[in-house]
Amino acid sequence: MNQSTDAQTTPYYFISYSRQEVTFVDSFTRELEKHGIRTWVDFRNLVPGHSWQEQLDEGVANAAAVLLVVSKSSMASGPVKDEVKKSLAAGRRIVMIIFEPCTIYSDLKEREWVDFTRDFPSATEQLKSILAQPEGKMTISPPEKYAREKAKWSCLGLLISPCLPLCMLVGH
Repeated sequence: MNQSTDAQTTPYYFISYSRQEVTFVDSFTRELEKHGIRTWVDFRNLVPGHSWQEQLDEGVANAAAVLLVVSKSSMASGPVKDEVKKSLAAGRRIVMIIFEPCTIYSDLKEREWVDFTRDFPSATEQLKSILAQPEGKMTISPPEKYAREKAKWSCLGLLISPCLPLCMLVGH
């Protein structure tokens, strides 16, 4: 079979994101493609001279799933909201790629997600595993705040706790 026929029959994953994350999305899609996961992203797949909205709608409609890059800016983006709405209406699988913890649309609460805020290679492996399985529901909601905020206070507690016995002796 020739390559163009293979490319047309190989499933792809539509990337929905805010322009604020274009650098991440570029790295993300290149990494997925290294692992044999075909992607559809506007800055690579839109054909000049054709209606970009029709191309985006077709990209969503024919995708194996939508990979939604979640950030504060994507959750506030009109075009992202439109892509999510069309994906949900078409019964399309949506996997959230957590770039930045934030509040997500209520329609997405039980959707699959992968946390890319820490270990990129491990998150990529987790995403590959999720995509290889049938769609599932998540029982844990994606993070709305960075885990590091909690960790900061835990570390402070570790620094202070050894001093507590000393403080108790001095006080008596």
